[in-house]
Amino acid sequence: MFDFLKGNKTVTGALILGLIFVAIIFLIMLTAGGDTTNTVINEDDPIFANTDEERTFDPGVQNIFGPVDPEKWVEQEGSQEAAPFLRAITEDPVVSAVAFTKTNGVSNLPYVRFTTLNDGNIHETPLQVVGTIEKISDLKTLRVGDVVWSRNGNFSLTRYLDNTNTEIATQLFDLRKGTSTEDVSRAISDTIISTTFSPDEKEFFSLVKTSEGVTGYLESVEKGTRTAVWSSIFKNVTVLWDAENKIVIYTNPSSVTEGVIWVLNPYTKKETVVLTGKRALAAKMSPDGKKLLYSMQEEQTDAFSLRTFDMETGEVFTLPLIGFVDKCTWAQSDSNNIYCAIPKEEIEGEFMEKWYMGAEYTNDTLWRIDAESGTTKELLDPEEETGETFDITNLSVDPGENYLVFTSRVNRALWSFKLSGTAQ
Repeated sequence: MFDFLKGNKTVTGALILGLIFVAIIFLIMLTAGGDTTNTVINEDDPIFANTDEERTFDPGVQNIFGPVDPEKWVEQEGSQEAAPFLRAITEDPVVSAVAFTKTNGVSNLPYVRFTTLNDGNIHETPLQVVGTIEKISDLKTLRVGDVVWSRNGNFSLTRYLDNTNTEIATQLFDLRKGTSTEDVSRAISDTIISTTFSPDEKEFFSLVKTSEGVTGYLESVEKGTRTAVWSSIFKNVTVLWDAENKIVIYTNPSSVTEGVIWVLNPYTKKETVVLTGKRALAAKMSPDGKKLLYSMQEEQTDAFSLRTFDMETGEVFTLPLIGFVDKCTWAQSDSNNIYCAIPKEEIEGEFMEKWYMGAEYTNDTLWRIDAESGTTKELLDPEEETGETFDITNLSVDPGENYLVFTSRVNRALWSFKLSGTAQ
């Protein structure tokens, strides 16, 4: 079962100690496969923050939940004023967001939906103009850990700590009714390790922990019926479903252990090991299913590199930027464009573990990469525009490839960047 490790001939005492260190880290990570039953979560846990009481945010405090300078933030007064090319959408901390297209009966408009950290409510607002931020779900959810969105923003899965403070619960939101403050959700009974929606938004695939490891279930969004289609002894695993019939599954990346990347067809249950034997492996599939973007840690330099893997030919192309997949997203169009936040400073060694724990931050610039030619273009240095550092995650591009939305781990703020004129 561990055949992928047989080629490793450098197992030393230091590595063993490193493995122990990583095991401890994974136990406190959000995606940890360890049993959380009857385990009280620390009130200061940064993943499931205590939101039982309403927070106040001091705009004069740097690196908390507000800006250094309030004038950098766009006021939301529903004025329909054209949005600037870079703007902070909300001062409230955000868990994650999705850029999508909304039809108003005449034209398709780029919008963003997001979940606020304070109360777990879902909001939406247009991206082209500084419009009203509208609440579309009024089911208050405290201590939210993460939110997974479907491609077009019609559904989301929210993972949060339940009222007992001992179990991680999951809530499915159906937002197709449009603007509504009604309860448009249903609870998912299992303890989910990782989850992802199908590209057509009809199903979602979830890893549920078992005594032997994890089981992957394919579940209908409408009916709630589910089928077991995959299982593994690995409990620390991430899943992403970006291309039809191709679910990417990978062991959570670590700087001291070798990882595995599988591609699973959930309907035939056929799995393929695409990559293995490399440290810090993580991957995202292109929407057409032809290329796999992945990151890894180089053996010789300890630096992180970005590469593409051709699913038909097996050809590997190393991209000329240093970064990792968590800070990248594929465009939804057929442009072959990848958008990445690239750290300004060199990252190496056991940085990955510290970054996941929130003990390390990066200061990023935004880049566009053409996956076909390998050409790159720097689009934005947020620090030059705002004077603040940005540790960028949760990148999402609208289907028309006009806007990029992202959050900054420094203060959980949600930002929008206009791509028009940069995506050609």
